[in-house]
Amino acid sequence: MFPVETLEQIWLNLIETLSEDKPKSNEGQYFGKNGQLVLTEDIVCPIILNNKKCLCIIQRDLTERRNAENALKESEEKLKQLNATKDKFFSIIAHDLKSPFNTINGYSQLLKKSIREADIDSSEKYLEAIISSSQNTYILLNNLLTWARNELGMVPYNPVNISVHKMVDDVNNLLIASARLKEIIITNSIPDKYTVIADENMIKTIVHNLISNAIKYTCRSGEIAIDIIQEETEIKICISDNGVGIRQDDLKNLFNISKIHTTRGTEEEGGTGLGLLICKEFVEKHGGKLGAESEYGKGSTFWFSLPYNTNQ
Repeated sequence: MFPVETLEQIWLNLIETLSEDKPKSNEGQYFGKNGQLVLTEDIVCPIILNNKKCLCIIQRDLTERRNAENALKESEEKLKQLNATKDKFFSIIAHDLKSPFNTINGYSQLLKKSIREADIDSSEKYLEAIISSSQNTYILLNNLLTWARNELGMVPYNPVNISVHKMVDDVNNLLIASARLKEIIITNSIPDKYTVIADENMIKTIVHNLISNAIKYTCRSGEIAIDIIQEETEIKICISDNGVGIRQDDLKNLFNISKIHTTRGTEEEGGTGLGLLICKEFVEKHGGKLGAESEYGKGSTFWFSLPYNTNQ
């Protein structure tokens, strides 16, 4: 069945062809018997048959060609994204992954020398730097492997009932050493009552990355607060710090793989920006959103939302 606008165009073509004696062509569409949309090219040609002016109407099915063109455009877009991903991947391997190992190697040499000289204060300082760099390298490597597995579709999604407060405490326990090195206090203010149906590994990865970033960009003796905001159909888990903050221009590109760039932490901690991309993808798999608010020089708040049943 032809839509009204298509029929109108066909009649206009017929009238114009009769009056001008020139072929007319128009693209149209209609729904076939099976309900599928059919794209057509309608060609109207004037002909003389038995000394009478007649019109020959030819209709060509363009559906397969249009579908092929659309599929090609989608493939081109995916290829661009894959190239951007590949470039980012090699950038991380070539620079960001090499840098922390150089730091560990350099401080290890200094530690060896200070031990020989019985310089306890210097030895402790070098050891702290090695521990911090090792932990940051582990986070970087873990993010790199998680991101690569997710890009290949190898990260399973297994939603279960999770206590939000306990989940945050579990992550905090993994990061307590990094926080203590910078004398940073982390406060979990999420009430025990909140539970969500979510993939525990993914949610822990999100929280781990957001708290790690907060530690990285918070100055020594700073504070990090973790809280929750309940809305009508969702909850927002918020990680706030009183660190260095983010410039507005950088804030706009935080979650864009082709534009992200990272700055070193308050004590020269490195990073790749991959953690935020993983967070975004994992949050979206849960039907939620990831966002950030920041004032340069005063701190940042990163939040992510999850669907929430207020009757649970």
